[in-house]
Amino acid sequence: MSANATAPRPVGRPPEIDAGRRVQVYLDAASLRIAARLGGGNISAGIRAALAAHNRAANNPKRFT
Repeated sequence: MSANATAPRPVGRPPEIDAGRRVQVYLDAASLRIAARLGGGNISAGIRAALAAHNRAANNPKRFT
């Protein structure tokens, strides 16, 4: 490669998440903005972050005291 050449980008779909599957969701504009902010611009990552936070809160016994 020459000094100004860049490494080739991967071809094809990105790797799948373990034990995951593709789903479609329909979100309103406010929810899309929140998900994008939570995921650093990635809506899917934002949805996963929100679900993980909810799961942590639901499993925290101190939340009911």
